[in-house]
Amino acid sequence: MAPGPQDVRSPCPGLNSLANHGICPRSGKGYTLAILNQCLKDGLNVGHDFATVIGGAGLLAAAPLASSFSLDQIRAHNFPIEHDASLSREDYYVSADHDNWMFNQTIFDQVLKFYEGMNETSIPVAAKAKYARVQTENKEDKKVCKFALPEIDTNAPPVHIHTPTIRPLLR
Repeated sequence: MAPGPQDVRSPCPGLNSLANHGICPRSGKGYTLAILNQCLKDGLNVGHDFATVIGGAGLLAAAPLASSFSLDQIRAHNFPIEHDASLSREDYYVSADHDNWMFNQTIFDQVLKFYEGMNETSIPVAAKAKYARVQTENKEDKKVCKFALPEIDTNAPPVHIHTPTIRPLLR
């Protein structure tokens, strides 16, 4: 279900998808560490260690000593969730109104071109798609892409992708 007029979303497609599907609070508001840990476990099989780091960053973004946060509070550029060269969102400094949380079909279509004709993906293909986004954003705004890309294991096994499933979830 798409968010309603009073609902809020973040730059993170995963958290937005979980809210849209009612696995996390649909409003995007009132996230505690316990709520976030449970919905990330239920929806994405994410462990408590990573979920706690994400939740802790959300609490820091909300206010000192906050006990909950909302998805719109984690939109700040490069903290804690938002990052440059997203595969489905416009960059903070490129967007005229700093909209780094709404799904951008044009950007996602550019990424999907790397997977045309494929039923499986691999780390090298994903890396090429990401690198293309980095190059595009570097051309559009010199303030973006201030991060280091991690080393990539090119011997990783292929991963089956279900594009009809992925597309609606990322909106």
